[in-house]
Order: sequence, then C-alpha cells, then structure tokens
Amino acid sequence: MTGNINNKVNWKNVKGVIFDVDGTLYDQRILRIMMMIELAVYALKNRNAVRDLRVLHHFRRVREELATSEANNAFHKQFEKVAAELSMNLDQVVAIVEKWIYTKPLKYMEISRFDMVGVFFDILRERGLKIGVFSDYPVEEKLIALKLNADATCYSLESGLGKLKPQTLGLETIINRLALDKSECVFIGDRDLRDGICARRLGIPFILRRGRDFYKKMIVEYRHSQVK
Repeated sequence: MTGNINNKVNWKNVKGVIFDVDGTLYDQRILRIMMMIELAVYALKNRNAVRDLRVLHHFRRVREELATSEANNAFHKQFEKVAAELSMNLDQVVAIVEKWIYTKPLKYMEISRFDMVGVFFDILRERGLKIGVFSDYPVEEKLIALKLNADATCYSLESGLGKLKPQTLGLETIINRLALDKSECVFIGDRDLRDGICARRLGIPFILRRGRDFYKKMIVEYRHSQVK
C-alpha cells in the first residue's frame, strides 16, 4: 500500500501541519555517520561495546516487528523482547537504548537539520498555521536540539498510547492537541509505509519528504498557493 502519496495540497484549507521527526526534520544519514564514528571510538576503549551493539541491533529489529504487527503496549514490549532474546537484565537494556538511541544523538541534531526547515516553520507560524510534531520516538528533547518549536507534540509510545505507526492513535492524539479537525491538517513524513499509511488510514493528506531541497520546494509551493 504505497500509492496515493499526496504531494499536492490545497493549502487554503490547511490550518495545521504535522511533522514526523527522524528523516523528516533532519538528515538521518548525517547523524548515522556521526554515531558510527562515536561507536567506533567507544569500541576501541570499552569491552562492553559488542554487548551494546548487539542490543542496538536487536532493538531496531524488534521495533520494526512491533510496528509491522501493529502490537499494543509497544513501549514495554520493545525492551522486554530484546532482554529476553539476549538473556539480559531489562534495566540494562533500557539504559543502553537510552544512551545510544535517545541521548547521544542529540548533540548531532542541529548539524543534521535539513536546510530551510526552520524557515518553513516560521512561514507557517506567520500565516497562523499550527505546527504539530508526532514521532515514534521521544520528541521534546529532539526539538530542543534541533532548535525548533511546535504548538503540540506527541510521542506514540507515551503513557496512554503505546501504538507505533502505522496505527493512527498517535496521529489522532496530535490533531486533538492542536484543537483541529483532521480535515484541516496535513502530515509530512519520510516513510510511506509508516507515515503515509497512517495518514491515509485517518484520511488526511500526506506529503512524503524527499530530497535535501525538500523544504525549499515546500516554501515555494506554499507561497505560490497563497497568491492564487
């Protein structure tokens, strides 16, 4: 189900723009290179490096499995399954993931940020549109690191949710927090099989983030829509 990617939006009807984070607001390739270098240096100095790398490998695979199977209560399952597979203490798995997935990448966020994304945010806000940010990973610290501000945020595995994309609960939640109707929103993401399907299930337009000059093109398109 990858068709009907709507890159043409009737902006005159839009009151809120919802953004994914990873791969949408920043270039994951740049960040991954930075993290690979840091992990390589860590591996040379720390005997626990192999253990940590195994945890990260299993964690990423488990996350994909949980999203594909549309599991409920995914927050706990993502850690519990890794701990069981590797016969490790659950708290140890959580600590490793928090260190390498949640915390250490933050310092590379700003240099990985896509060109013109901040300008696009400013233009939307100047026009009175609300900005939402919705991700399968914690949002707030990443926005601070990216030096971006949103009117509302939603982490799909926060308390009371626990469902990864393409399940729609998180997207519905961010729309409610923006105090808008789904007919007034558009969702921008980088993965059609997660973000795109999520948007289409809920019946809102989806824009697939493609290319490093994506936000420059979006600014041109949006400004053009305002003078028609």
